[in-house]
Amino acid sequence: MQTKLMIAFMVAFFLVHVDSLPAARPRIVESIFPDTTKKLTCSQKNVRIINAKYSSQPQLSACPDVDATEKIKKLCAGKTSCQVRADVSVVMGQATRLSKQQRDSCVQRPLQLTYSCVSPKDGATNEEPVVLQGVVPIELLS
Repeated sequence: MQTKLMIAFMVAFFLVHVDSLPAARPRIVESIFPDTTKKLTCSQKNVRIINAKYSSQPQLSACPDVDATEKIKKLCAGKTSCQVRADVSVVMGQATRLSKQQRDSCVQRPLQLTYSCVSPKDGATNEEPVVLQGVVPIELLS
């Protein structure tokens, strides 16, 4: 009987907390080509940068991955729109050990950017949300 009561409590506890979790925010993925600018707009919400990288591609395996996430997070923090430019100099600086031909190929990679629009009233920041796990009272574990 005590086990059934404990299971019923845990199920009820879980259902209450699942309903209180925020809805998943849609993520928007953009490819920004070299020396071009893209305007990220979220109208009434803030832009939250999730990821921004110049990634290796099979045909360009010698090109190093270049992570621009932190730089672009700072640029867009707390704004409803911001302009992001794919900066060739960032990629060029990471590809200095390559031949000129390889370097020229590396700078042609687009910036792969993922972002979402978050409500400022929810205390939106550019940080990933932390989901807390439910805790069962100690009395029920004995």
